[in-house]
Amino acid sequence: NKWAGLCQADGTYPVSEESWPHPSMLPSREAGWRRIEVRDIRQSIRSFPFGTATSADNVAIRAFDYLPDDLLECLCCIFYTCELLGRWPALWDLVLICLLVKKDGGLRPIGLFHSFIRIWMKTRFDLTRKWEQDNPQPCLFGGPSRGAQRAAWSATFEAEHAALTSRHAAKILLDLAKAFE
Repeated sequence: NKWAGLCQADGTYPVSEESWPHPSMLPSREAGWRRIEVRDIRQSIRSFPFGTATSADNVAIRAFDYLPDDLLECLCCIFYTCELLGRWPALWDLVLICLLVKKDGGLRPIGLFHSFIRIWMKTRFDLTRKWEQDNPQPCLFGGPSRGAQRAAWSATFEAEHAALTSRHAAKILLDLAKAFE
């Protein structure tokens, strides 16, 4: 609670409509972006194996394959709008954290997103992977194979090295309000 107070975890972080999305963050055709189409959504839905866990909204992803094209076209319009605005509808903000049993013991947390977000993530996977490879951000620890576990290991290694060589080291951690491991 002390850290939450210092980090203003209950605070709001308003974004002015004039500054979001920043023009440099808008998708471009040169980067391979194009509007999602019904065939893209169907391909993504069909890539989920039968028996895939339901989403945070308790809907099986494969069930969306039974929807007619005109409803999936509406979803394409929603995805297009979300991409341009850079945010999801508030109703989709729910992420359920579930603990799965590991084979070697212990528990592994996973986040279950809303069905529509899971479909969008699968549909945009190749494009976001390409963007990640084309736009590495070492100062933000962004880029391929640079996940949270590696960031924590690198920070620990640098601190240990500094201690062993009588030097100083400092790190700043951001987004602690969403950390759960």
